Amino acid sequence: MAVLTPEILAKIYKYCAFQERSRAEVRKKLTDLGVFASGLNDYVEHLEDEGFLNEARFLRSFVRGKFSQNQWGRFKIIQALRQKGIDTRQAEAALEEEIPEEKYAAMIRKLLHRKMGDLDPQKPSDERDKAIRYLMQKGFEWEQISRVIQSWEEDEEA
Repeated sequence: MAVLTPEILAKIYKYCAFQERSRAEVRKKLTDLGVFASGLNDYVEHLEDEGFLNEARFLRSFVRGKFSQNQWGRFKIIQALRQKGIDTRQAEAALEEEIPEEKYAAMIRKLLHRKMGDLDPQKPSDERDKAIRYLMQKGFEWEQISRVIQSWEEDEEA
């Protein structure tokens, strides 16, 4: 086991305490602080033992934050997690656990309503297309968007 220096520990504790971090982020930060490859695992294990680093907690926090605060869809969240070194299967499992289907559809409805107001058949289709493009840029899947629009139109007709 490598010697864990108090200076680096203090910096990495502060880094991890500020917000939840992934293992990959912590490894990069440790590398930036001058920790060599042989010592990285020792620091990461120490942080996990002390409760400063927890990948599952990071995943849940990241997914909840990006969905509720940034109003991102599944696709964009998964892409961001992959950039942070998280396996796609782990990301999908966290999404499934943290975002129920009803909540996901409600977010799509909310964003559509914000972009379009009431869905009016008299409105030009380019306005509707613009709203759909906006949702797709936010990471929502076409199938989900289409399903919400269809149910919205059915509700309007009833």
